[in-house]
Amino acid sequence: CGSTWPSNSGVDSGGTASGGVELGTFIGEWRDTLGHDVRVEWSRPGSRGGQLDVQLAKPGSRREPIRLDIKSLGGGRFACGHYTLDVGKSHSDRIVWEDRRSRGRTSVWERQARLGD
Repeated sequence: CGSTWPSNSGVDSGGTASGGVELGTFIGEWRDTLGHDVRVEWSRPGSRGGQLDVQLAKPGSRREPIRLDIKSLGGGRFACGHYTLDVGKSHSDRIVWEDRRSRGRTSVWERQARLGD
């Protein structure tokens, strides 16, 4: 997802996208096409945001990371900020987010190699 702040509207929980993407798929370290290092972790119990916490940080920047969340919208659909998951183009090592505000604009996450891989 891009570098914007999320809304805190409630959504349904759970769900698996037809491409095999589920909430747990997002967990880990990513690099996005907007130049951010992306870290995704499970939200703390009682969190008022989404089910997953996202931090976007520019390498070498002294600025605080941008904090977003990923929410399941039900039916295998997910949102992060004002981006929604492109189910047909996403899989466990590549996530494609579509910008709902700017038609045709995307942010692509590529999974970073894990230690030992």
